[in-house]
Amino acid sequence: MNNGTKNKITVLYGSQTGQAEEIAKQIHEDAVFGGYDAEVFCLKEEGKKFDIKEIKCAVFVCSTTGDGDPPENARKFLRTISRKTLPNDHLSNLYYTLLGLGDSNYSTFCGGPKKLDKVLSLHGANKFYEAGFADDGTDMELVVEPWLDGLWPALKSYFSKDKSHITSESSEIINNNLNVVPNNESALNSNAEPVTSVTDISEKVANIEITENVEKIETTLLPDSILWKKSPLSASNLTLPPLFPIHLEASPTNEEKVDTYQNNFPFPVACGDVTNAHVRSARVLTRHDAVKRAIEAEFDVTTEYKAGDVIAVCCYNNKLDVDWLIERLGLTETADQKMKMKVSSVAVKKKEVPPYIPEVFTIREIFTSCLEIRSVIKKTLIRCLVECTSNLDEKRRLEELCSRQGGGEYMDVIRGNMISVLDILATFPSCKPTFETLVQHLPRLQPRRYSIARYSSNYVSIVFNVVRFERDSNHLSPRSGVCTGYLEQLLQPMIEQRETEILLNIKIFPTKSNGFSPPPNLRNNLVMIGPGTGVAPFIGFLQQRQERLATDTEAPGCAWLFYGCRHKERDFLFQDELDKFKRENVLTKFCVAFSRDERAAGGAKYVQDSIKTNGEEIISLLLDSDTVFYVCGDARNMAKDVRTCMVGLIAKYTGCDVESALCKFNEIVSEKRYKEDIWT
Repeated sequence: MNNGTKNKITVLYGSQTGQAEEIAKQIHEDAVFGGYDAEVFCLKEEGKKFDIKEIKCAVFVCSTTGDGDPPENARKFLRTISRKTLPNDHLSNLYYTLLGLGDSNYSTFCGGPKKLDKVLSLHGANKFYEAGFADDGTDMELVVEPWLDGLWPALKSYFSKDKSHITSESSEIINNNLNVVPNNESALNSNAEPVTSVTDISEKVANIEITENVEKIETTLLPDSILWKKSPLSASNLTLPPLFPIHLEASPTNEEKVDTYQNNFPFPVACGDVTNAHVRSARVLTRHDAVKRAIEAEFDVTTEYKAGDVIAVCCYNNKLDVDWLIERLGLTETADQKMKMKVSSVAVKKKEVPPYIPEVFTIREIFTSCLEIRSVIKKTLIRCLVECTSNLDEKRRLEELCSRQGGGEYMDVIRGNMISVLDILATFPSCKPTFETLVQHLPRLQPRRYSIARYSSNYVSIVFNVVRFERDSNHLSPRSGVCTGYLEQLLQPMIEQRETEILLNIKIFPTKSNGFSPPPNLRNNLVMIGPGTGVAPFIGFLQQRQERLATDTEAPGCAWLFYGCRHKERDFLFQDELDKFKRENVLTKFCVAFSRDERAAGGAKYVQDSIKTNGEEIISLLLDSDTVFYVCGDARNMAKDVRTCMVGLIAKYTGCDVESALCKFNEIVSEKRYKEDIWT
């Protein structure tokens, strides 16, 4: 590019939970920083803020929801460009690439993004860079990072051949060369030039002061952390990713604060307002000696819910973690002071304060309810922490973990051990980032989604296992799941009935449908597979079926349930309710497997064993167009094993080979007769 000109690109995203949106906005930010004339839009804004026919160069980022479906905010766009009346060359002026996000634990991997890619191509759009499809079931970064690394050379090559997209807007041109750190030097004393704009980087990185003098180091809280393991990169030259300046500034204010959630930027999965739901009751469903503690919580609601619906619970970070982080950053005195956030005056154009940051806030509130402080730390934040670290050994180790050569180290050490920024700060005492650094780089604290179990016109219940992680040498403290730990701590007084009158409220909101709901007609056969807490939505399914049986006149189809747990006496969830459904013939067949109890010869250990035992009948139902299968629970093992079981049964009972059986199974999935609501 010549100075005074810019190449124009448009970043378009479809996002269900916000992850694709976050990546799209990062691409947009990198593009602006790299000297491009870049815009970013949600796909639902087509026809309002952009016209796909007028775009010449586009980068699509699209996630997947449900079982291979496009996200809610991309569906209208996909329908629009899928119209059969459009000519084959409708998008022939468009050059594009696409990054799809999916999860191979589901039966349809990246279905939405792949459909978008196919439709764009069918209508004449040209691909300037191969599409990437990232798998959350293994690790998204395995695809996302290399794909992003290749995007910029691909754009450069594309624009060097086609000059029609250059705009004549004057701008600063930014050097995007990567910083190379020699093996015997740190970036503190490296002669390599860091990534900068025309303005010196030291003026742009807010409140970071780096000196070449090694500080007196406080004792690390995690001296035996895997973060300190000897690295094979210790004698290597390292190529570091670009360093993007911190563009946020927080300052005190006298303005009044407002509620963080109620007046906050809405969550992408929401289809209704956040409400303060009163907790009616809470009970433990498992015995004290069960491996996992399962809790059912019941809420008063004003929105009408039905079987198959999902609510989102707004959770908060653990108070001990927040207090430790505030003290570690030296922010104790200002943690409860009212503040506002703005974009720095020296920031590159088109920067903005994250929309989920309240207009007036306290530091404690931001760390408590806005940011995922326990999420696995990303390379971009580690790269920024390099500049906030004064001890040379600590600095070098952080450089190794974020370097291009350190991809394997990052996967094994950081992602493999779920290392968060808290663990980094506990391991490297000389690392002292600013509050603004964490706000800019940490992801938004997301609500957790739960399928409704029991329901009525004025209440719903959810069921969850409390996820616990024992303390080890790699993490700051013993941990629970962010939401399950928050809920357990909040509900414990009610569970123990320490008080006769307990007033508890939890912020919840309805979420958009993922299609996991009972069949519309009572005549449809219903096969439900849900071990552990995966049985929760099926309590609602059976409740709705019971109501229909009492009023509908049509002949009902069958209703099967395959359930499993470890021990019959310790963790058999909803045993009384399920037995009653069976006695009243609401449930026509009920198969249970106990994986840790002694079994008679040939007894079922897992749900897939029960399915195989009833293989002939299952195949008859699977091939019946009036039957719908539902699978709920663990994605990594159970859902995959059940899928494999189904394919094996098709091959066995129809006499075809495994490849043909898999094709037949995929047809059933595409017909929406095999649905999954699974999690990792």
